[in-house]
Amino acid sequence: MSNNNRRLVLKQVLLSGLICGVALISGVGFLADKGASAEETKRDMKVGINILIDALCSAKNIACIKASDMLEVARESNRDTDLHLRNAGLEVAHALVIVAALHEAPLYGGIDLRSFSMSYNPGLTDDGVIALVRALPHTLTELGFVKCAIGNDGGEALLKFGYEADRLRMICAEGNNFSKAIKTKFALLAQEKTDLLVIV
Repeated sequence: MSNNNRRLVLKQVLLSGLICGVALISGVGFLADKGASAEETKRDMKVGINILIDALCSAKNIACIKASDMLEVARESNRDTDLHLRNAGLEVAHALVIVAALHEAPLYGGIDLRSFSMSYNPGLTDDGVIALVRALPHTLTELGFVKCAIGNDGGEALLKFGYEADRLRMICAEGNNFSKAIKTKFALLAQEKTDLLVIV
């Protein structure tokens, strides 16, 4: 596939995710209120999860659709939200659909993600991983990008997130294309944040 065709596909997939998110949002007549009650906050969080669920369905990927079903269960039971899409054949285009939802959701209650894993998706590469990491909420406690064909640029994005996300307790990113210099930086991260397990 030529670069121009690839860009066109990415734009179409991203637009599909955005349209689904906007369609869902158009039926919602409120923004999260800073002085909201616990019940209102819970309701708003469900709206944020709905945006992610809708985006996953729009990705037209079996693993994404299954993950959306699991998010629906978590939403109804008020459980912590985990999003795991391991070995799902994901590429940059799928990542951009999820990124669009992650950017949109905070306007409508946010998504209280606890664990996020996209491991064993070598089609993500630096482009997909960087976009995802920049969109992830700092509520995460676990992050997984094992064997995702990540290079040094993606490694730097993961390092930045590792320093900024105070609740993070584990990063698993082994089997990628990090240089020795980047691996050394990850070792320093683990030394500085003793409550964070770093596996690269």
